[in-house]
Amino acid sequence: MESLRERKKSRRRAAILDVAEMLLRERGYEATRVRDIVERVEISEPTFFKYFASKQAVVDALALRWLGASRAAWPRVRTDESEDNPLDSLGTAFQGLVEELERDKAYVQLLLTHSSLWSPQGGDRGMHSKPGHPLHEDTMAGFIAMADFFRVLQDRGVVRAELDPLQLAEMSFAVFRTTLQLWATGYWQVEHQLHARLRAAFDVLFRGMRATP
Repeated sequence: MESLRERKKSRRRAAILDVAEMLLRERGYEATRVRDIVERVEISEPTFFKYFASKQAVVDALALRWLGASRAAWPRVRTDESEDNPLDSLGTAFQGLVEELERDKAYVQLLLTHSSLWSPQGGDRGMHSKPGHPLHEDTMAGFIAMADFFRVLQDRGVVRAELDPLQLAEMSFAVFRTTLQLWATGYWQVEHQLHARLRAAFDVLFRGMRATP
């Protein structure tokens, strides 16, 4: 059980993140300063830096919190034997999350652009590749769950038996992450619907893994 001091620290950390998220949504990354955050939370800058080393660290923490919330809403992938096309259930599993992402595109774009969690360069960046880091643990759990899904479909003769299920999970995750990042940041400078873009990408991937009758 947490002590009173630990609960107080947890509440203050959450308050900093709540205020930072509100300001980032209102003003964007560049216009949000540490000074603005501490004024709203009514703490001193030295107190702020006891919790977060920088504004960048706050954005990384918000990205982890966003991922946690998204993961909680993630539906279970169906492997119902009555389905005509079981591979479609993987694409369908993304539907609720994708709809949420499309509604909150500006904030998703901010997190993907300014969080250092996925970048291998500089400072503490790339720490997600180290066991024990929250993002590493969450990502690994996702890989394992998706690999288990593909193993079930291999046992049923839907997916080619010679393919490595963990690599199929890796490829699926790469398709999702890359498509999401390019959509959110407007990389192609063309307006795309995320759900349509993902469905097309997964269709190409699934054609390659499907077992031939």
